[in-house]
Amino acid sequence: ALDYDTLKDYTLNSGTSATHFFLFSSVDNSDCLYVENTVLRNAEAETGLNLSDLIEIVDITNLERTLSTNRLKTDWNILSYPAFVACHVANGLITIDNKLEWDPNQPISTNDVERWLTLNGVYEGDAIEEAIETPAG
Repeated sequence: ALDYDTLKDYTLNSGTSATHFFLFSSVDNSDCLYVENTVLRNAEAETGLNLSDLIEIVDITNLERTLSTNRLKTDWNILSYPAFVACHVANGLITIDNKLEWDPNQPISTNDVERWLTLNGVYEGDAIEEAIETPAG
């Protein structure tokens, strides 16, 4: 997992051609553990992608323990977590392309992650769905 306090420098030093897919997660949070251990594993099985190589986990455990998760809003515009964030570097600044955040009323599902991957051009979700919906015959 990536350390939160060095994340900005890490991202900025990766260069302008790099796109990052982050999952902000805490080992002390059951919602985060559910997303990491269940949702991501299911999405990996359904998409055939190696998501552990694609999505970098950002450890926010210390933010949670020190009650400073408000830094997520300030630094990354994240209101709730676990949260998936796609970003890239442009003109020396981190640009957030999109995000998928935890909502206790509608928890992140495998389908949500697949849609997020499709939105980011990593997964061709529609082609798979069409193949499934077409009756064999």
